[in-house]
Amino acid sequence: MELRRIFYGYRKDQFEYYVVPEEALVIQKIFRDYLSGCTLLEIAKELTAKEISYYKDKTQWTKNMVCRIIDNEHYCGDEEYPRIVDGEIFDKAVKQKAEKGGVREKDTEEVAYLKATTVCETCGKHFTRKSKYKVRERWLCMGGCPATTKYLDDPLLFSRIQTVMNAVKNQPYLVMLPREESRYVPSKDIRLKDRQIKFMLTEASPMFHPIMKMIHENVTDKFSEMSIDPSASVSDELFDLFSEYEPEDEQVLDIPFMKKTVSAIIIQPDANIRIRFINDKEIGNEEVCDNG
Repeated sequence: MELRRIFYGYRKDQFEYYVVPEEALVIQKIFRDYLSGCTLLEIAKELTAKEISYYKDKTQWTKNMVCRIIDNEHYCGDEEYPRIVDGEIFDKAVKQKAEKGGVREKDTEEVAYLKATTVCETCGKHFTRKSKYKVRERWLCMGGCPATTKYLDDPLLFSRIQTVMNAVKNQPYLVMLPREESRYVPSKDIRLKDRQIKFMLTEASPMFHPIMKMIHENVTDKFSEMSIDPSASVSDELFDLFSEYEPEDEQVLDIPFMKKTVSAIIIQPDANIRIRFINDKEIGNEEVCDNG
């Protein structure tokens, strides 16, 4: 059976998402019915009985499908998805569902940090953590794309991150960027002044005082135009941080330390990861395993 790859209620044209009116009406009714006291299963049975299409010829609804619709924050509208459900109605439904199902466990420090830091290499969206029946969690792309071909749970994600962090701790030079020579290119005004100076020097009776003044001004302008790459000093700082780093437990993610040193954790389609440090140097778990 062909699977739906775009959230119910939307269609995609080129790179834009648009609301499907008839599906939006179904979504709005789901929220109304749920807030009026209907259960997820009752709503699913009614949709199935009325043969409401979920995708193409699929009209069989389940309570999990209804649950996913109620949990989908995109329906409130964001940078990519137009709004289908009023934010206040959405919040009431989510709160009601949480109260019915018990108090939702608060994210641990690790989970909260990783939700904010992990990004999908395929589409650039953040990852989120879903728990299926509280048995086994799974990290999924919030963009809705099939981000990984391998089941990505806490142990796998945490261990691959820790592999990179431990490797850099033991070999701080890994985080250093190559020192490149200056690639300064003079601006148009600077080049024009250079030509003027050369022309003045070729005159029969050059006026040295004005020429020396112009040379001095031009050198000053050149110096002010030259940009110094800040990544060099950031790399030095990173090197020092990792050289002095002594974690209490090498098997546990040190979130406070990662907040100081890591800017993003990129999850690749094969579920391997690359850590982008604050100096923009990227290191992958496969890379340090091969080197180690």
